[in-house]
Order: sequence, then structure tokens, then C-alpha cells
Amino acid sequence: MAFDPMRPSELRRVLDAHGIRPDRRLGQHFLIDRNTRDRILRLAGIEPGDGVLEVGPGAGALTAALARSGAGAVTAVEVDRRLEPVLRELVGGEAHVRLVFDDALAVDWRDLCPPVRPWRFVANVPYQITAPLLVRVFGHRPPFRRMVVMVQKEVADRLRARPGTPDYGALTLLAAFYARVRETFSVSPSCFWPRPAVTSAVVAMEPADHAEPPPPPEVFFPVVRAAFGRRRKTLRNALVEDPHLGLDREQVEAALAAAGLDPNRRGETLSLDEFVRLARAAAAAVSPAAPDAPGRGV
Repeated sequence: MAFDPMRPSELRRVLDAHGIRPDRRLGQHFLIDRNTRDRILRLAGIEPGDGVLEVGPGAGALTAALARSGAGAVTAVEVDRRLEPVLRELVGGEAHVRLVFDDALAVDWRDLCPPVRPWRFVANVPYQITAPLLVRVFGHRPPFRRMVVMVQKEVADRLRARPGTPDYGALTLLAAFYARVRETFSVSPSCFWPRPAVTSAVVAMEPADHAEPPPPPEVFFPVVRAAFGRRRKTLRNALVEDPHLGLDREQVEAALAAAGLDPNRRGETLSLDEFVRLARAAAAAVSPAAPDAPGRGV
């Protein structure tokens, strides 16, 4: 290893040598805590021959450890091309490590993660791209065997929130629809350089194992967005007033009755299973002959 990215003095020396200053706009707070790094590796549960897709390697603290983890392939996607010489100095000699300098929200993951091996996902996610990146992660097929993401603690709280709590919302349902949260732990600002202003958290997730196939996303998520778009309104009013859902009052009341839900409840009190029932009933209310079809706006 050319340098130790976990040692702040060495990290600063290498970055200075390449004229690089951390860009806060990109959420560049580099991990310098070995205990946190090792816990992430344990949570990832990498087995010999596995593939790992890492988004946001930064200066390579986790990338270097992934290269030594026994993984058969490591693909690291970094949007900041300034970091290319730093990462190549660190892991460029590892034949099984692929460095891709591109936007993780735009690059084709199917090319990066060929399904010849099981893949795991590891990322330190900037706040501003958390939701769109998770949409890509959860929608990837075949699904990642395990996903370990570092996010702001408030995002982690939303990912594992319970119905009826302030943190419960559309992001919670997005995660629950695709995955189950396995474990989380908090990460102090002192574990990064430069030090961020917020506490972070690591969340480990695995693909959800539904008892029966859930409704298609294009059926499920419009209902969720409608219910949470007007949190203070009853389910009946929130669904009727949503311009994208395309349901009139009679259809909404029929769907709520079919789902066995009180129309005076609020969306924030519904569990995942209740939202699944509601989505199926809403689709059926629009297209009775095809209950699982998206229908008009659902």
C-alpha cells in the first residue's frame, strides 16, 4: 500500500500533493476510523468470490480494505475525477479492483455488476443523493445480496421508523418494500476528516422476503406518495385530492373498504402490509378486470 488513508496526516499529504481540497458540496468527509471501517466490512459479510459495488470511495479507506476482503471483484464508482491518482496509487495494482470515474446515478450498473457472481453494495452516501441512489439500489436486478450504506443519522432513523412516528414516511416505505433493515450503528463526526457537522449512521439491509409478491412499484408508490403528500389529512381526503392518482371519491371509498381500512385514518399510521392492501384495492377500483394493472394514474 502506497499510503494509509486512515491516517489523517498521510491522507492530507497525499491530497495536498495532488492539489485536492475536500469538496463539501460533494459531501467529501473521508473516513479515518478503523473500527468503523471494520464494522462496515463485517456487516457486508463478504464471502470468497463475491462482487462488491462501492459508491463514493473517496480517498479509498474502505476500497483498500475491500480489496483485501476476499471479494472476487470490487468496482468502485467515484464522481470526483480529481481523486483518480489517489485511488490508483492506493489500489491501482489490484487486478480485481475496477475504478470507474462517473456519476453513480447515471452509469449503467448492469455493466458494472455482471450476474456471474453474487454482489454486495457498500456506500458512503451524500445526503443530497440518498433517495435517488437508494431507488437505484433497491431496483437493481438481480438484487444485491446485502446493502451497507452510511448516511446521515436522521436518514437512518427514517429508514427504520415505525408507523405513527415522526420519522415514518415515504422513504421508510421505499426501504420496507424492497428490503429489511438488519442492523444500524451511529458514527461520530470525529471518525471523519474533515469533520462533518452531523452524526452519521451505518445501515445494513437485505432483500425483503415477502410472504406473497407485492404489487408492482408503479401501483404501490403513487398510493404511498398520495398518503404522505398530505400527512394531516385523512386517507380518504388525501387520496381523493391527489391529482396524480386519478381516483374519484367513490373509487377511493371502495378501495379503502376493500382493503379493510378506516377512511378517517392518516397515511402515517399504516403499516407496509396495509399499504400493500390499499395499493391492490386502488388498482382494482380503477381496473376491476386487472387488479394488478397500474390503471389510470395509479
